[in-house]
Amino acid sequence: MPLEVKIIKQGLLSIALSLSLKTIQRRPPKAPVHSGRIKRADNVKERSG
Repeated sequence: MPLEVKIIKQGLLSIALSLSLKTIQRRPPKAPVHSGRIKRADNVKERSG
């Protein structure tokens, strides 16, 4: 295999790894924060009513 092909494959692998790491970091480990905000808003409505 020529060196150019090896370099291209290494570059694609590094890009794929970086993208996969970013997607893992974006995903929260537990429930999203939006659900907590909605629950808080519901609690406030119940208290006022």
